[in-house]
Parts: sequence; C-alpha cells; structure tokens
Amino acid sequence: NRFFIAESDGTTQNTTIIFDETYTTNFSPSRVLADGNYFYFTVANGDGGTSLVRFDIANRSIEDVIGSVLGPYTQRPSFISQLDVTTMSKTDEGIFIIAKDGQTLVELWHLDIPSGILQHLGYVHAGNYPVVFRKKFYYTGSASPTQRRYGFWQSDGTKGGTKALIDASVNDRGFFTFELLSFKDNAVFRNWDNEHGQELWVTDGSRNGTHLLLDIVPGTKSSFASPQFELEGSLIFAANDADGLLQLYKTDGTTQGTSSFFSIEDYPGDYKAAKRDNTVFFFSARNRALESKPNFLYISDGTKDGTKGIKDLGTNIYGVA
Repeated sequence: NRFFIAESDGTTQNTTIIFDETYTTNFSPSRVLADGNYFYFTVANGDGGTSLVRFDIANRSIEDVIGSVLGPYTQRPSFISQLDVTTMSKTDEGIFIIAKDGQTLVELWHLDIPSGILQHLGYVHAGNYPVVFRKKFYYTGSASPTQRRYGFWQSDGTKGGTKALIDASVNDRGFFTFELLSFKDNAVFRNWDNEHGQELWVTDGSRNGTHLLLDIVPGTKSSFASPQFELEGSLIFAANDADGLLQLYKTDGTTQGTSSFFSIEDYPGDYKAAKRDNTVFFFSARNRALESKPNFLYISDGTKDGTKGIKDLGTNIYGVA
C-alpha cells in the first residue's frame, strides 16, 4: 500500500520521488487533473467508494477535497462517502465531477476551486459523453432522478446556470449526446433523439441556437454522423447514407453548406482518420471491390478530386491513428 508521486522532466536522471507514504488501504489513484499548483485525482477511500483529493505541489501534501468540505468520512451522508467518480472536467471556475452515488443514480457535481464549495447540480445519463465548450459543461441529463427522458444540458457550475438546451419532457422526446466538438463559434455533436435517430446537431450555447444540422437518413433511422476535425475552415465528418455506405462530408456549420465529397463503401467500424495539418488528412478504409477486402490508406484535402488511395495496408492492419 505504498503510494508515491514522482516529478520528472522526461529523463531518468531528473526523475525524483517528491511524496512517499504508506497507507492502510490501497489508494488506487486514477483520473488525474492538473490545475496550476495542484493536481486532482481520485482514490479508493476505504468506505467502498472513491474520494476526490488534491496534491499541493509546493507544500508536497495531499488534501481530501470532499472531506475538507463535508467533514470526516464517518460524518458524511452515506451517499457522499460512496461516490464513485467516473469523470472530471475542468473550467476556469472549477471542476465538474460525474459520480455514481453507490446506488443507481449518476450525479453531476461542481467543485469551486477557490472556495472549496462542492455543489450538486443534477442527474446524468449513465452512458454520458460530457464535454467542456466555452468554459461551460455540456452533458446528457435530467433535472430529476426519476425522469428517464434525458435532454441536452449546459452548466456553468451554478444551480441557476444549469439548464436544458433541449428539454426531453417536451413532446415526450428523448436525447442522448455523443462526440461534441468545438467548431468556429459553435459546437457540433452527434445526437440521438426518437424523431431523427443519431444525426449531427449544432449549438451556439443557447436554447434557440441548438438544432439539427442535417437529417442525412430521414426519419428515425440513423446516419451515425461522427464529427472528426476542422480542415481549412470546414468540419470533416463521417456518416452512413440511406444505403448503409459510409460517406465523408464537410460542413461550414450550416445545412446549406453541408455536402458529401467521398464514398468509402463500407461500414463505420473500418474507418479511421488522422489529420496531418490544416490542409490534409489521412484515413484508412476497407475496399469492398477487392475480394480480400484489404485496408487502404487514403489522403484527402476535403474534396472529391483531392481524395485518393495511396497504400494497400493488407488485411491484417486495422487502421490509422
């Protein structure tokens, strides 16, 4: 149960242990998040749950962040001592924490770093994909632990600033958000609802500015649109068409400015992409036209004429990363 922290510049000779203690239980540290003179991480707290602590780099000391706010473990409400921290995200104002409560609920908390105040903000879908955009936290959630229709929510870390951009209770609609990516002054994300399936949406951070970008496969079926990266002012994303063929698209963030430029003709599991710079990206995909279905490496500038295969990777290479 020895726990130590090392400091390093990336070389063996300049790697030194700066904190070294032995505890009665296994700390099992994980989910490290840096913040100036501190870094935060989760540890097994001995109560069967996970606690949030921080390491003071200057003083070489560990502080129990949740304990300092709510008192010793034995004096805390039972659901706090059982918190199982699954995700942490930082903004300038503090740290957003998604944690299981030891029962069935997944909750959103916010820790204000200067004051140390920990505040409960709402409830999160168990399979949530949260992101930070413009210093605010976006997630799939609800206002009530009994509500099973989830909406698209935004939080600035306060109760008053935590609100639904898309309210799931309206027209009995359900929402589930994936892969939110910052693009220009907006953010785009793959979102599921029971009217459109999984399609690409866009938000400017306001309720009126959150909407479906394009219903690629009309109706309740899904295109599984997946935003990739920005390339020369356009966002590149991959999506299935109505026939199940994988298409590469680019968009300027508007419905009118969204179009397909290349068909991969295979299912999304075989597609992997990596951007080289702001003008060119590579991707790999299987070629159905060949009986052995090898992976091909392609290069693209985001246009049909500028997209071409450059290397047969064979049948044993999964993709490029």
